Amino acid sequence: MKAGKMLSPDSAFKIITLISLIFLVNSRAMSDAKVRNEKSSGYVFLPVLGYTPKTELAAGAVLNYYYRQSEGVEKSRPSNLMLSFIYTQKHQISCELPAELYWDDETYCLSGYVSYSKFPDLFFGIGNNTQKENEENYTPQTLQLRSNLQRKVSGHTYLGIVYNIKYNNLLEVDKNGLLVNGNITGHDEGRASGLGLTLFRDSRNHVFYPTQGTVFKTSLQRYNGTLGSDYTFTRFFLDLRAYFEPIQSHALAVQVFTNLMSGAPPFHMLSLLGQVGERNLMRGYYMGRFRDNNIFVLQTEYRMPVWWRFGLALFAAAGEVSHTINEFGLNKLKYTFGGGLRFQINRKERINLRMDFGFGKNSSGFYLTIGEAI
Repeated sequence: MKAGKMLSPDSAFKIITLISLIFLVNSRAMSDAKVRNEKSSGYVFLPVLGYTPKTELAAGAVLNYYYRQSEGVEKSRPSNLMLSFIYTQKHQISCELPAELYWDDETYCLSGYVSYSKFPDLFFGIGNNTQKENEENYTPQTLQLRSNLQRKVSGHTYLGIVYNIKYNNLLEVDKNGLLVNGNITGHDEGRASGLGLTLFRDSRNHVFYPTQGTVFKTSLQRYNGTLGSDYTFTRFFLDLRAYFEPIQSHALAVQVFTNLMSGAPPFHMLSLLGQVGERNLMRGYYMGRFRDNNIFVLQTEYRMPVWWRFGLALFAAAGEVSHTINEFGLNKLKYTFGGGLRFQINRKERINLRMDFGFGKNSSGFYLTIGEAI
C-alpha cells in the first residue's frame, strides 16, 4: 500500500492503529512546530500498518518536511518534500519522494519526484467500459524520475522544462489475463523517456489549505527514440483549480483536469481514472479501474472546521476516459461522491491528516494521507 492509495475491499489494509496514530502524529507535529517556529520549517510523521492476503503484514511511514526561505507564513512559499515507504512480509516495496523546491527568492522552482516500487496491482483492460470480472493481478517493477525546472517570468507565473523517464518490467502476470498475450503496449520490459515545456501559475493564499486564489498547470511532452524511449507518443495535460471562501475558514475547491495522449503510450502511462498521489481524481474508484489515452475530470470539494483540530469535507466528481477526443460524451460519464474527516496536525501551516471515503458505481475506497486532495 502507498499512503493515500485507494484501499479496495480485496486489497484493503486493516488500519490497526488509526486513533493512536492521530495522537502520535499530533504530539510530534506540535512539539516540532514549537522547536522550529523561528526557522519557519517543520515536519509531519505518519506511520502506516496494515494487512492483506496479497502482501501479508505491511509497514511503513510517510514523512513530510517543509521549509521557507523567509520567516512567516505569508512571506514566502514553502518548499516541500514528502517521503513515503512501504515494505511487506512478501518482500514487496514501494518508495516515493515527491518534492517542490524554491530558491533565490522564489525565482526558481524545481518540482518532480523519484519513485521505486515492486508492488502488486490490478489491471482491468483499456477503455471506459471495462468490466469488473476482467480484473487480473500483476506485479510490476517500476523506477521513475520526473524533473520539472522552472523560472519565474512574472508575478506567480513560472515557465520551464520537464523531463520524465520511467522504466517498467512486469515480474508477475496472470497466465490467463490480457497482459500475457502480448497485444497490450507495455506488457514487456521497456523505458519511456520524454521532454517538454511546462507553464505554471499559482496564486493560492496558502499552499497546504488554500481558501482563495487559482492554480494553472499545463505541459506538452514528446516521447521518442531520440530521447532513449522505447515508445513514441505525445502527452498534453491541463490542471485548473479555483478556491473560494464562502464562510471564514471554510473552503470550496473546484478542479478541471484533462490529459490527452496520441501515439502509442504503454498501458502503465495511460490516463488513469481514480489516480491518487500527485493527483486525486475520482476518489471512489481503484487507481486505473478505467484507463485510456484521454481523460476529463471535473470535481469539487467543500471543507469546513468543526471542533478543535477536527474538520469535515464533502466531495463529488464526474469524469471519463476515451481512446480519442471525439469519443467523449455526457452519457458516458462516471460519478463519485464522498466525505471525510480532517485532523489538523500543524496549526501554523494548516496541514491536515486526511481520511476520505469515496463511492462510485459498484466501487468504493478509503484514503488515508497527509494534505488536501484538491
